[in-house]
Amino acid sequence: MGKMVFFKGRGFSSPLLFLLFSVTLWGDVLCIDNPATVQGTNGSFMSTSAFIASDPVSVKEFFGDKWGGAYTPRKGTNLVLGSARAEIGGNYEGWHIGYIHRLETMIEASRDFVDLFYAIKHSEDLTIGRQYELNLKINGFQADGLHIAKSIPLYTNNDLTIRGGLGLSLLRGIRMQQGVINGTATALASKDYNYSGNIDYYYTSNYLYDLNLNVPVGYGMSPDIGVIVDAQKWHSEIVINDLFGFMQWNNAPYTNAIISSNTKHYDSDGYVQYSPTITGLETTRKFTQHFDPKSFALVRYNNSVLIPFLQVSTTRGYIFPEGGLLVTLANVPTIKLSYETFFHSYGLALTSKYGYMGFQTDKLNPDKVSALRLAFGVHYAY
Repeated sequence: MGKMVFFKGRGFSSPLLFLLFSVTLWGDVLCIDNPATVQGTNGSFMSTSAFIASDPVSVKEFFGDKWGGAYTPRKGTNLVLGSARAEIGGNYEGWHIGYIHRLETMIEASRDFVDLFYAIKHSEDLTIGRQYELNLKINGFQADGLHIAKSIPLYTNNDLTIRGGLGLSLLRGIRMQQGVINGTATALASKDYNYSGNIDYYYTSNYLYDLNLNVPVGYGMSPDIGVIVDAQKWHSEIVINDLFGFMQWNNAPYTNAIISSNTKHYDSDGYVQYSPTITGLETTRKFTQHFDPKSFALVRYNNSVLIPFLQVSTTRGYIFPEGGLLVTLANVPTIKLSYETFFHSYGLALTSKYGYMGFQTDKLNPDKVSALRLAFGVHYAY
């Protein structure tokens, strides 16, 4: 395929224990943070959470050159999703203040795009006359900065407690990718095809062709809002992260071009190889990258030992449901067992008064994993 590259890049000692580790104990595929869980006691903390998933091939093969192993595309849009958050800081007088590092990426590709890419990678015979709709979209960033959050009591009586929360991250952008490719390809023979398309692409690293770049620095912010409702034994949460979040990039590299298969040759097996013709605009621009808002909802029933829960995360129209069970026994870590339905992954998490760890995957063989989540954190109260 020449240089046309698919984008790589009641056993609780305190009821506050649910709140203390709410972010990760109730962690999700989008690594959403609920500012309403900030506790009033003073202390320091370190938390990490990361999730990555790939629809068409395993995570390992997606970042490799061969796209080997099982090929498992969805019928419609195929996703590659990455979300990670690491933070260190403290709570003081009801305020949460920390240094945060974030990485967010979503790649959306049409089934035709991944089918053609996979066939070319493996030199498979093409269906003569098949027309492929080549649609790909990417939006992602890496950033660090200051994260501030505050939990706000809203209402309390004997049976009902409502807490709100506001959070704000002041961010420095490190890397970003935002762009689209729209085009078509037609199989002319079992080993030959033509393609053409349009590119609209902002980036800090160009994955289409080699360029020497002065990598820009971005500055932005991202507000979060959350609500927690406790009614007798029922607990529920609603959260929105990256509400009106943005990053302002000065002198961001930008490509707006037409790509076509005007120049071709054939390898030793007779498979077509291209040096694509790219014509259009290559410049730098001031660019405002808008973050995709992420929302989260949770409900659980606080029974004595076995606590069932349901939760759902959403972003860009995609819905990621998850359900499971908490096992709470006196003087032992709380166990969370879960199943997430979009990527079909299973989770296990342990939390205690001082820390937590979590693991989630769809397969145990590292070479075949298509969805993986890792989480770890510690907390010390003064």
